[in-house]
Amino acid sequence: MADWIAPVSAIKRYGLTEVFRPTDGADVDIVFVHGLNGHPHRTWASDKSDTFWPAELLPAVIGKDKARLLVYGYDADLTSTANGLSKDKIHNHAEQLVAVLSASRRKAGATERPIIFVAHSVGGIIVKRAIIHSSGIRGHQISHLRSIFVSTFGILFLGTPHMGSDVAKWSSWLNTIYSSHCLNLSDEDESYLITALETGSETLQTIERDFVQSVDRFHIYYFHEGKPTDLGGTFRYIVDELSASPVISDVERATIQQDHTHMCKFENESSPGFDLVAEGIQRYASQALATIRPRWESEKVEQNSKTVTAANELLGGNARGIDYISRRDRHGHATDQLQGIHNTSVDNTKLSESQQKSFYIVPRERVKDFLGREDQLQEIEAFFSKQSSQQPKVLILHALGGQGKSQIALEYCQRSRKQSQYRGIFWINVSSEKLAIQSYTQIAKAVAGFNSASDPDGEQVVPLVKDRLESWSEKCLLVFDNYDQPEKFPRVQKFLPKVEHCHVLFTSRHGELSRLGALMKVPGLSPEEGVTLLLHGHKDSDIETNSVTALKIVERLGNLALAIDQAAAYIRYRRMLPEQLEKFLDIYETQRERILKYTPTDFWEYSTMQIHGEEDQSRAITAFTTWEMSLDQLKSRPSLANVELLRLLTVSSYFNTARIEESLFRDYWEANDDQAQWLGDLGTKYTTAKDELGHDQNNEYAEGAKARSDLSPKANSVAGTSFKRSLKSVSRFHSRSNQKRDNHQPVTKKRSNEWDPDRFWAVLHTLHTSSLVQDLELDAEGAAFSLHPLIRDWLQLREPAHARRRYREESFSVLSHSAIVGRGIGQTTWAQRRPLVAHIDACMSNDERVSMPQDRFGSEIANCGTASTLAIFYRVVGRPKASEEILRRVVERRVAYLGEEHHDLLQSFYDLGTVLYNQDRNREAEQVVRHTLRLRARALGERHPLTLQVMSLLGIILRAQKKSLEAESIFRESLQLQVKISGKEHRDTIPPVLALARSLSYQGKHDEAEELSRHAVRLCEEKFGEEHPQTQEAIQYLASALFEQAKFDEAEARYLQCLHLCEVLYGMENWCTANTLQKLGFVYQKQGNLDDTEAVLRPANEALRDSLGEENRLTQLSTFSLAFLMRDQHKYVEAQMLLCRSLEVQRKSLGRGHADTLETMALLADVLRTQDKHDEADELDRERLELEQMEDE
Repeated sequence: MADWIAPVSAIKRYGLTEVFRPTDGADVDIVFVHGLNGHPHRTWASDKSDTFWPAELLPAVIGKDKARLLVYGYDADLTSTANGLSKDKIHNHAEQLVAVLSASRRKAGATERPIIFVAHSVGGIIVKRAIIHSSGIRGHQISHLRSIFVSTFGILFLGTPHMGSDVAKWSSWLNTIYSSHCLNLSDEDESYLITALETGSETLQTIERDFVQSVDRFHIYYFHEGKPTDLGGTFRYIVDELSASPVISDVERATIQQDHTHMCKFENESSPGFDLVAEGIQRYASQALATIRPRWESEKVEQNSKTVTAANELLGGNARGIDYISRRDRHGHATDQLQGIHNTSVDNTKLSESQQKSFYIVPRERVKDFLGREDQLQEIEAFFSKQSSQQPKVLILHALGGQGKSQIALEYCQRSRKQSQYRGIFWINVSSEKLAIQSYTQIAKAVAGFNSASDPDGEQVVPLVKDRLESWSEKCLLVFDNYDQPEKFPRVQKFLPKVEHCHVLFTSRHGELSRLGALMKVPGLSPEEGVTLLLHGHKDSDIETNSVTALKIVERLGNLALAIDQAAAYIRYRRMLPEQLEKFLDIYETQRERILKYTPTDFWEYSTMQIHGEEDQSRAITAFTTWEMSLDQLKSRPSLANVELLRLLTVSSYFNTARIEESLFRDYWEANDDQAQWLGDLGTKYTTAKDELGHDQNNEYAEGAKARSDLSPKANSVAGTSFKRSLKSVSRFHSRSNQKRDNHQPVTKKRSNEWDPDRFWAVLHTLHTSSLVQDLELDAEGAAFSLHPLIRDWLQLREPAHARRRYREESFSVLSHSAIVGRGIGQTTWAQRRPLVAHIDACMSNDERVSMPQDRFGSEIANCGTASTLAIFYRVVGRPKASEEILRRVVERRVAYLGEEHHDLLQSFYDLGTVLYNQDRNREAEQVVRHTLRLRARALGERHPLTLQVMSLLGIILRAQKKSLEAESIFRESLQLQVKISGKEHRDTIPPVLALARSLSYQGKHDEAEELSRHAVRLCEEKFGEEHPQTQEAIQYLASALFEQAKFDEAEARYLQCLHLCEVLYGMENWCTANTLQKLGFVYQKQGNLDDTEAVLRPANEALRDSLGEENRLTQLSTFSLAFLMRDQHKYVEAQMLLCRSLEVQRKSLGRGHADTLETMALLADVLRTQDKHDEADELDRERLELEQMEDE
């Protein structure tokens, strides 16, 4: 009989399909998993001949190893279709994969058959999450699902974004694939799988961290794409090499010379990458059985051991009263099941003293219903089980407060006690040395038989307990809890026994304890664990029905165990039903403080521990109190007594807390604002090496500088002036620390005005070691860190309402100075400005949520200046609507408080008119600017430069409304006034000359426009020189006038001259350079040189998107022009894709009825008709006509 191959029609869209089965049975299962918008057949089938290589090419390579081949399909569609959108998340798909694969293998009687996964793109994330899910299975009723984890031998990842990828790339890639659809991804769609794939995504970080814990079990082969993907003329790698092939030891890596879509499609055996992928699969298939078979034997032994333990507990005996039946037969082979359990009597007289008595001194309450954390408990058990030369074995559980460190330690103690793993389990409170000695005294009484009359004094008890524990032949466990202040208890190592059979487990919020032992970072709860904890006690059906909403709550609480338990208690207190969970999110935003401080009045397991009256009353622990303790500990340090750590943290809490850059505070300081003086103790240099007590001030910061320079290879590989400056500071600090100091002559410290990156790093490093900030890193721009979302809430809510308002105001002030000092529109790219935009958005969102309408930012006269700065920044980055919203509040407040001729009010009117013009709301803009012009002329006179500035803006607005003659009249009047003021040859006449030239050109008076432009160029070269921004602008105006007269050869020469100046003045990535390049492309187009046109317009479009963002008008014009060119070159699919993307952006930024939006719709309809898509084109035209009628009305 021939091998069985499934026909294409039999491949199911969703679920598991067997596509190949060898006649004489299989030794291994190979499972193929597609990615976003993939398909179990199309993803793996070649475009040209539809070769389905898993079934058609692979079996011949595998040959004698006999593999069953399966494909898995799931709903990962993210485009608008009649069937709606996929709302499932990664964990949903992963759990479904485990379930259907396990069912298929059980049905085939092949539960223990080895598995090899081949995953493309996001399919690799699904596979990793599935393995994590399967590995965590512990319940008896679902133990069969663990077989997937046990049986998995190898995984081949093809273009998987392990570290994430830019969301814009995913959107563009998906739009490319679905170019036949006019409307692609909505905001709502992107908030699911695509958002989870963003670089730095917490979801991906959690999955990667959990997967790495067991990665040594598997053979891993990473493949990355060798060619960029064509995203409508822009070529980019969807998943870069660093993300597709993360740095992990003992894995294989290779490149497939195809783009992201085609790296998993092979036409034949000669296709790029097939030999590598097929050889890897064949090699894994030949090796798998020899590895998986003994793994299953070990799994059965472990399961049998747990069964014996459970039976032992049911019988009411202990481990010494149970006769354990050997789980190997007389030939030494492992058997498949436990043969029997029976009770035996034990003659205690024959047992030694150590065998007769065990100890369990743990004066802390474990939570009643401990859930999850199986991965962490397994990791602890594995650590203490492995052979080690370390004496004793020391493991440190590290995490921020509320993450569940102590509860994990308690659960490990409880389980170890039940399994009789240790003769003694002891809990020591090491929050201070005094408390640690008290704990040791309790142990001494139990172990060494001391009584109250013979208690040794103080520290004498420590060596006595150590000697007794070291003399045992059995193992013991010591838990050193709350070691959060090493500087107050530096002698903790003297409390540790020095033998291998003593296991030591620390819990600490301090992140720099690797000198004591192995550091294990405790992550937040997994999504499943969080949902289970939140809805514990509810019916399974209620949990399943409301899991999506519950997961939103878990994510909002940052997966923090204590906060989730508090939320669950609050939900029970409010008698909220599972179907009312959606309301909880709304309640949380308005009552965050009440919820995060709530503890049940009757019973709450989380509390501080009492030892011999050290604390008069046990205090209830909430998420807030754990962080308050960390803050109090830092504030108690003498070296930090005068450092405003809390102010730094609280101001930061109003920013986008995913990444907060040092440059924000550096720019604030360098602006020399009086409000920024508090930063002096955080990030500026001192001119002396001693404080007022004669103590060395620089030593701590020198260590911080060294830590900064040694932070990571990534940081050290970055080349940049600021980074080199920091390295010089390190050298300076080290040389200073080696100089002789006079400890008897106190010197008053003096602060210089120079920002000190090493000092700031030292402060951040201190906060990071205390777990109050996270993700501390360093790049060429300086340090950066993040805040946990609940620490952000705590920082904001711990202050009274009036203080919160003050901190919000200061956060806006910091951002406004950064907008002025460090993020000017002409000096930076969009990529550099984007983080600042995110910070401003976060501040504005917070202000909108907590402030009454009359109290919004910009509604007080004191903050109008800051608000105006941020409004202007919003305008220049292409956010005119947001800019207008702020400016209207500023204008309203200044009208009420200032005279109508006040300079600040008139400037606000001018800015409002500009932003209205930017939105093509020219009638409104004209009214505002005419009013401003009358007031400016009356207050300052007609000849004042600011009056002339307003006149020029009015002319531009009139010209935009095709009121050409009136616009020309205003420009001529403005020029005449300027000539009267300064003379015809003065440089101040250049702007009005160019404005008039532009106006004449709009009217078709190109000869006069050319003459004026040549005059301006000559003046610029005389007054400013050839390489000056004003000269560049004048040359561009002249080139435009030449272009309009069809003098294309000279226009080309002038644009090339202008392009050279832009490169010299601004660099290639600047928007001005890109705009000039685009205009040069228009010249080539008129000359009929379409190849050069395309070669110029494509990079210009990409540069404008990168420097200004998608929403900017220049970017939109560039995209429209490129699409027009594609249509003329009959590249209709690409033209459609460009226009669809542009239309989506314009509808959001400009509105559906804007003239630019309507023009894009018209061109898109034309492109659709050329492809015979008449229904879609007609629908677009109907919508456009309706919108035009609405605009006319």
